[in-house]
Amino acid sequence: MTPLAVLAFSMGAKKLGDAMGMKYIIIFYSVLTTLCGILVFLKMDNEKIEAGEKVEFKDLKTVLKMPAVWIISIVTFCTYVFCLSLYYFIPYATSFLGASVVFGATLAALKRYVSPVSNIGGGFLSDKVGTSNLLLISFIIMGVGTALIILLPLNASMKAVFAFIYLVIYFFFNVNYALTWAMMEEGKIPVRVSGTAAGVISTVGYLPEIFCSLLAGKLIDKYPGVTGYRYFFTFLIAMMALGVVCVLVWKRSLEKNKESEKPSEAE
Repeated sequence: MTPLAVLAFSMGAKKLGDAMGMKYIIIFYSVLTTLCGILVFLKMDNEKIEAGEKVEFKDLKTVLKMPAVWIISIVTFCTYVFCLSLYYFIPYATSFLGASVVFGATLAALKRYVSPVSNIGGGFLSDKVGTSNLLLISFIIMGVGTALIILLPLNASMKAVFAFIYLVIYFFFNVNYALTWAMMEEGKIPVRVSGTAAGVISTVGYLPEIFCSLLAGKLIDKYPGVTGYRYFFTFLIAMMALGVVCVLVWKRSLEKNKESEKPSEAE
């Protein structure tokens, strides 16, 4: 959709300037959203819910007591912190690695083509190695990749290395972003309360929207130059480490559940 949005902007901008280009983008996404809503209304059948299957307010308490819900929430939280922080990598390259604005724009465009590959490839890989295993690998690569960017010498010769690391990080970020919801099935959260569980996970998982950009801005302003960025990237590494810990706990929990489900020798 991004190329079409860019086309809409250019059409509007050619006529009456950037303001009209932005209006064209707003109209484009408004029409697209409306069409999606109409298609969902026409093509999706309403699920019949029996009286005994209806969720009550007391079920929220049951959901809040599920360890799986809280682990998925924290994994989502860590992944979303990284999502909101991706915008600071390219300015780091243009400000301290001698990269040009064109280089940054090209890299930003390239990552759009990484997304479909990582989403489809991530699904394929998760079927091969397991959702939790791939999440663990992704968190490790995202954290190690960010550490490598911090350690890069500040000179223009590192631009290509930065671009490679950035695209690898972005690939595995997209893998994580798509797989966090697959954890609900892996954790066997009952379908009857899956909507309530998703609401709790979203509430906790998207909390970084409140503070992440503010934290980045404060660190960059308080510690001018490369120091502020490196402090913020260190925070990202800590979040990835937290994600690794959560996935390890998750894997341990899944193993315990499998052991408890095995029939005893006496049976």
